[in-house]
Formats: sequence, C-alpha cells, structure tokens
Amino acid sequence: LNPGLRPEAVQEMLIQHLLTERLIRRVFDYEDFVRRNVIASEVEKVIDALPRQSFTRKEFLRELDPYYSAIESTADTLTDFEAKQHFLDRVYEKFFQAWSPDTADTHGIVYTPPQIVKYMCSSVAQALEREFDRPLGSEGTYILDPCTGTGNFIAHLIQNFIPRSRVEPMYASQLFANEVMLMPYYIASLNIEHAYFEATGTRKPFEGL
Repeated sequence: LNPGLRPEAVQEMLIQHLLTERLIRRVFDYEDFVRRNVIASEVEKVIDALPRQSFTRKEFLRELDPYYSAIESTADTLTDFEAKQHFLDRVYEKFFQAWSPDTADTHGIVYTPPQIVKYMCSSVAQALEREFDRPLGSEGTYILDPCTGTGNFIAHLIQNFIPRSRVEPMYASQLFANEVMLMPYYIASLNIEHAYFEATGTRKPFEGL
C-alpha cells in the first residue's frame, strides 16, 4: 500500500475490503479471489499484520451478520451470473448511499441500467465503424473506461461486441479501465474476468484494470 496515503484513506480501504471480500466469495462462489487479485492479496497482508489484541475480522463483522445473511440468502436464489452481477451492483450503490453519501456524490456512484450500458456500447461501435471504418474488436483499437465502476461496460463489450477470436488478444493488451474506489474495483475485476471466462473457458486475471 502507498505509504503516502492518509490514515483515513487506509482505514476506508480496509473497511471496503473486509465488507466486500466475504460477499464475493459467497455470492459468486469464488474462494480464490483474494489470492488471485493483486490488490486484494496486498490488503490481506495489511490485515494480517494488525495487532491481534486490537482487531479480529470475526469481531469486526459480527454486528453485520444479519445483513450479510439477508444479502446472501437473496443471492442464493440467483443462478445466473448476470443476475448476480446486477444484484451486487445494486448492493454496492445502496451501501455507499447509506454509509457515505458524500463519497457517493463526489465519486458519481450510481448504478447504470444494462439498457444504458448496451446503448452506449452500441453507439461507440457504430461511430467507430462510420467515422474510422474500424470494427470494435480490430487489432488497432484500444479501449479505455476511465471511471469503470463495477466494470459493466468492459464486460458487456467482451460479451457482445468483441469477436471470440479477438477476445484473448484484446483482453491482454487492448482493454483498460480505471477505478479509484476499492469496493467497485473488486466487483469490476470479478465481472470482467467472468466475461472473459465465458468467452474463452479460461480464468485469467484482468491486468488492464
């Protein structure tokens, strides 16, 4: 972790990690997420280094168990990944609106409906074809989502616009996304990596995020 971060920022990052990683493991049945994600694995090292007499993960989360149980029991009724994805997006949005309204406002945290995501991706694809005579999945096309949130735009491009033969090379070096908040970053990693898995049958960390 960056030693120049304010203590409050570090504390917020640790809280977001603790609140999110359990949901990811349970909702998406992905026990290896913390180990495979480069940021999550580093945050885990910080948590492991905290003095045991002043902090335990179990005690920190104990009061939230009823909320986790409600979220997890609802998620258990969802079998489709896309449905789970949209469900966790809404949980993320509502969480920040309740926990830190100022953060939600200044960072523009709002759930983008899938219809809007589809329209925006289609518009970019059409403009690229019309103005540059270049398909979205072509070799010379680089895509950057500068405020990716939970990664729905990149995931949607992989699922619906990039030809299967081009998914692997674009995933490796032509798709990029930025996110400054830890919680949506984790969800974006999960969403984009799952879209790649559906397209290729292989799980691979998304290094462009």
